[in-house]
Amino acid sequence: MVTSPALPAKQLIPNTTIVKVHASTRPEYCPQCNSPFFIKSNKDANCNKCNKSFIASKSKKHSNWNRQLQQTQEAFQNNQFPLLIATKGYGMGIDKRNIRFIIHHALASSLEAYYQEAGRAGRDSKHSHVALMYLPPHQECKEKHIYAGELEPPCVSNGQHYIRHYCKYYKNHLCDYGLQAHFIKDDYRGIEKDTNRVIKIYRHLESKETITFKNDQADNKQQISLYRLQQLGVVKEYSKHYSKGFSGWYEVDYNADWSIKEIANKLK
Repeated sequence: MVTSPALPAKQLIPNTTIVKVHASTRPEYCPQCNSPFFIKSNKDANCNKCNKSFIASKSKKHSNWNRQLQQTQEAFQNNQFPLLIATKGYGMGIDKRNIRFIIHHALASSLEAYYQEAGRAGRDSKHSHVALMYLPPHQECKEKHIYAGELEPPCVSNGQHYIRHYCKYYKNHLCDYGLQAHFIKDDYRGIEKDTNRVIKIYRHLESKETITFKNDQADNKQQISLYRLQQLGVVKEYSKHYSKGFSGWYEVDYNADWSIKEIANKLK
């Protein structure tokens, strides 16, 4: 997200006075070379820079990250620097009206999410720009796998490729199609767990309890469950409110008059 109309060419290099980072998960680093570029797989990790393997729990972690997040958020809100590299969680419930550019480096989770995230630009009604950077699948991958009807590209279906985020066509990186396939496999752990989460949220609603979240990870799981219930007609609408940092609660319009017949019709 960028607030200034343009940056001089000489400033198009990393500069912590004009570019800062905002992410809910604190950075971790390889204990061998201090690189942040490593891949976790269960309890193990492999560094993309030095190619060393190590126990994932032994990675170096950034100290006082929550405090730095708060300072970064306040500084950006007060126009103390012009460019923020952020995860999608930034901006929800934060009314910063003079954002001139929003550039997505990867696909949003849905069209609805993209519409919401892009809508953070130009809230002051002044001309603003939104761009999406997209890397399509390799032509050979499309012809051999995607057009052939395979549910997962080889960077996901192949166990070793999946662990190392490896594409046998692009070699050094994944396309956006492959990244989305990874996110889906990482986030969706099966119908049983998904159903149990939905039932848990439903019981909170039935008991008239407030649904709260402490971080982005918990929020994403709860939002998916609310969306499932909305699709079934059990929830009419819901909105998210932030209290501090990445914690907050949901305001939910619960349909107490739902029926099995209505749900059955929704599932047809």
